[in-house]
Order: sequence, then structure tokens, then C-alpha cells
Amino acid sequence: MSTGSVARLDVPGQRSAAVSGLGVSAPALVALDGAASPAGGVSSGGSALTDPQVAEQVLLSFVDATGKLVPAAVRGESGPDATGPDERRRLERTQLLDDLRASAWAEGTLRGYGSHVRAWVAWCRVEGVPALPFDPRSVANFLIDYSFVWDDELGDFARDDDGGLVPGHAATSVSSRLMALNRAAEFVGVPRPGDNAGVKEVMRGIRRRLRVAPQVAKAALDLQLINRCLAASSAGAFVATRARAALLLRARTGATAGQLAKLRWVDVEFGAQDSWVEVVLPRAHRHGRSAALRVDAHRNRDVCVVAALRGLWNVAAATGGVFTHPSGESLTRQGLHAGLREHWEGLPQMDDRALGALMDVPGTSGALMESRDRALLLVGFYTALRRSNLSALNWGDVTDHGGDGLAVRVRWSKTDQEGVGRTVWVPQADPGQMACPASALRDWRDALSLELGREVRDDEPVFAALSSCRSPRVGSSGRVVRVSGDGINEAVQRLVVAAGITGRPGPGERNPFGAHSLRAGFVTEALRDDKLSVPEVMEVTDHKSATVVTRYRREVNAAKRNASRKLMSQLA
Repeated sequence: MSTGSVARLDVPGQRSAAVSGLGVSAPALVALDGAASPAGGVSSGGSALTDPQVAEQVLLSFVDATGKLVPAAVRGESGPDATGPDERRRLERTQLLDDLRASAWAEGTLRGYGSHVRAWVAWCRVEGVPALPFDPRSVANFLIDYSFVWDDELGDFARDDDGGLVPGHAATSVSSRLMALNRAAEFVGVPRPGDNAGVKEVMRGIRRRLRVAPQVAKAALDLQLINRCLAASSAGAFVATRARAALLLRARTGATAGQLAKLRWVDVEFGAQDSWVEVVLPRAHRHGRSAALRVDAHRNRDVCVVAALRGLWNVAAATGGVFTHPSGESLTRQGLHAGLREHWEGLPQMDDRALGALMDVPGTSGALMESRDRALLLVGFYTALRRSNLSALNWGDVTDHGGDGLAVRVRWSKTDQEGVGRTVWVPQADPGQMACPASALRDWRDALSLELGREVRDDEPVFAALSSCRSPRVGSSGRVVRVSGDGINEAVQRLVVAAGITGRPGPGERNPFGAHSLRAGFVTEALRDDKLSVPEVMEVTDHKSATVVTRYRREVNAAKRNASRKLMSQLA
């Protein structure tokens, strides 16, 4: 390859380097042309790397069958006929050392590195340059091609209406691509391309041009949206609970469908220990008056309007209206009446026995999934754990402290690859205060044990994978199969769609929510109105940087919760 060219590399299919447009200085351009000698391991001066096909094979030998970049190119097994015992032991020891080196990084990281290395090999194949050693000028062009959109018809990089380069990927993705090449260079034993002065300056230019936020950041699920998802997670039970409360309220107060449709939770007050409930019913017609009615708790909870309203409040309090769809949208008078038409007129005259028979609502299917999803939402939100950590939890990591909640031992994390571990808490809510994460996790454990016909074991996962018929998946060893990180992500996305928070994505569209929305939602809710300080939030999220924590703050309703609006309300 030519090393005298500064603006271009004269090879088949070469695109314009476009380096000068990034503001890279002349000395850096010279540095891009000069490739240093390898530090050791594989020699660039030998014939092994002068043949592009051989160089490609050498580099790809460091990517294993699962797509991960691994530290060594030694592969295969040595049979007793091929080598002696000493040689087998040497190869086994070498493989162990390789495995230990690979364990220094998370599997997901190595898999991402492997993907970037394969992309580099494919690019080199098209451009007609050897994949090894990592020539700085080729690496710079590789990063540029990844950073910006190329227009084949124009034969140049695409430009927006202002003449600027169109971003192809976020700056963080470009940095990850260079990090992968650096790691591969270390494994192979050649100079790291990222250490080259010219490549460093190209990367600084790319970062300045890519002043765009990553497009994959998930929207936050704050507490109000979490409650809507909780209602959607148990839609069948929610509908039954709603019907029970509407029928008993009609029976005890004689309220009309129109009054119940207008009823809001601010009009409902519970007495101490739920000994009574007072309901301010809206006026039944234009010339009527609102009426405050108090109903005492009934000794038979099956026909107790206080218990029925409390049960509905536990899953729908954040919706505003008392009688709503699972998505939080208020029911109309016609919708409420239509669902209860066959019993409506005779309700005020029914005795307790007749009401009890009417309240005998059969259980709904999918109760196990509802219980798991409820625990997953609440534990994921209040612990702010990453989905990989939620997936990795075992019941042996959970210690029940009664009224103080549950302590969860996180054995490792993205920022704790050596497994020092830390403890997070699943808090216990006061009775009737709000949806209780500790109770939800206990209920899920009881439901799972009941379904299995035995107590869950300490070495079994907290969050089990469920089959298509919504029963727990059990492996050949009899051990419950854990839900994967992707499974957790899919569960959250399923619930936000069911709750009406977002629509079902079309072809080529992304769901704006995911498992990370629980973690972002915790930060957003905690920092809103200064509920918690940044250090307190970091204690839960285990972030090492306050700057990173504040990036997680994604205001759900920015139109009404922005600082300018807050100031205006204080000045008024």
C-alpha cells in the first residue's frame, strides 16, 4: 500500500479519507502514514501478514465460535495419539490461562468486541487492505466510514440541509469499535491503533462532529407509569377487582353509572385500619348536588365495599380516576354500565347472601405471569439493577428482614467484574401506602413454589423463565430455568404496550422502553423535586460518576416538569 498519499489510499473501492474535513493537523496526517513495528507476538515483517488472506485468518482465529474476541489463537483438543502427556498438560494449562484472561472482561463486552473485529475484517476485504497489522490510516478510514452515512449514488458522504455530515452511529459506538481493535491488537501482539497520534486526533474530530445523543437510550418509567404497567400486568385480575368495587359501591350507596364514571381517588378517603370509607359522589344530574357518604367496613370481606375499594386503589391509585381501563384511561358511563348491565338494577336491593354469590368471581388465567411481572417491575424499579443482575439473582441471594424489607446480595455487576458484591434493598411499603415491592417478591415466591409443588431452592433463579402456557420452565436437572436479560426486556416492552403507554412498534421501529427504563425511572423519580440527593441515588445505582447519574434523568413529562415552568409558577 502507498504510504506517501495523505488525502487518499489508492486501493480498490477506496473512499475519500475525509480526514482533513475533521480538522486533523498535518503532523497527525503524517503519523497516520507511518506504522510502527509490532510489539511482539506476530511479525508484520514476515510473510504471514503480507498476504491479506493469511492476515485475515490470523485475526479471525481470535474470535471463537460464539462470536467473542478471546485472548489466544490456540484451538482444538490434543488426543492421546497426537501428543504425549506432557504436551497435553501444557496445552491444558495454556487453555486455562487463556480462559482466565478472557474472564477479565464481561462476556457481553467480548462478544461486542468480536462483532467489531469481524466488521473490520469485512471492511478490509472490500478495501483490499490486510487486516493485520492495524495500519493507522486504514483504521482512521474504517472509523470514518462507520461514523458517517455514505451515499453510493453521490460517491461521497451524505450531507444534511446545512451541509453537515449525516451521523451513521453515536460517538460511543465509534469509540467501542476502536476499543475492540485495541483489544484485538493486544491479544495478537501488534501495536494498538488507538495509541497512534493520528488516530487519536481523528477520534477527537469524530466526537466533535457527532454531537448527537445516542438513539438507543431508553425512556424512563417513573412511578406513575410503573403503576400503569402493574395494572396491565394483571389485567384480568384488575378487571375483576374493578367490577367488584363498582358493584359493591352501587349496592351500598345507590350510585349511578355516571357518578361512578366521574369518581376520582381524591374523592375517596379511607378510615384508620380501613374501618370505613367516605366517598364524595359527584352530582347525578345538572341540577343535583354532590353527596358525601360514609360506609363502614363489613365483617364479611367478600361483600365489604371498603375492602373492594382498597383492593382497587392498590392497583389503580396513580390513574386519577377510580374506574379506568388497565391502561389508565377513564371508563365512560356507557362503558361502566355495559359491563355490569345484567346486575345493575337489582343491586341496591340485594341482601348480603345474594351479593356474596355475585362476588364469586372465578380466578383468571395467567396468574403466575402476573405475579412474576409485578415482582419484576417493582424490584427492578426500587433496586435500579441492570437486567443482567436481575436475571442473575438466585433465591439464596435474598434475605427477608420482615417489616424492614428484603436484602438482596448482588454478587457481581458490570462495574464489579471481580465479584466483590454489594447489597441492595427491596423496601417494605406501609399497609395501603402504595404497591409494595417486598410483598410482591414474597407473593411471587409463594406462587412459584405452589406451581412447582415444592419450595424454591437457594440455587434457583429469582425470576424464572415461563413457557408459552405461562408455567415455569424446568431444565432436565429439575432446576428452574432463569429468565434471560432479553426476556426481562421483552416483558417490560410487552407491559408498556398493554398499558397504552406506547404503541406496538412497526417495521423498523424501536420500542422506546425496555428493561433499562426501570433503572432510568428510579433515577428520574428520585431526582425529581429533590426527593433524593445524587449521592443517595448513586448508593442504589452503584454509579461511580455523578455526571453519569444525571444523564439517566429522563423527565417523563418535561412539558409540565421543566425548570422554566417551575420558576414561572413561583413568580406568579
